[in-house]
Amino acid sequence: MTKSEKLAATLATFDTLPDCAGVAIPVYCSITGRSRASSYRDIAAGRIEAFKINGSTRLRVGSLRRALAGTPA
Repeated sequence: MTKSEKLAATLATFDTLPDCAGVAIPVYCSITGRSRASSYRDIAAGRIEAFKINGSTRLRVGSLRRALAGTPA
């Protein structure tokens, strides 16, 4: 499966993911229309919650939902 296919699959199932799930930064970029750099600024500012898995940055789905709703992480 290519990266774009994985991204499409994650976006298709985003509404069904639990709040504790982690998604890659391109998912956030696709949902919000923000750049990768802006995503890292949002992480640094505490607007979204991030964690690392084997050096890869993941974002908490629940945090993304709160950010989309306009409430703090």
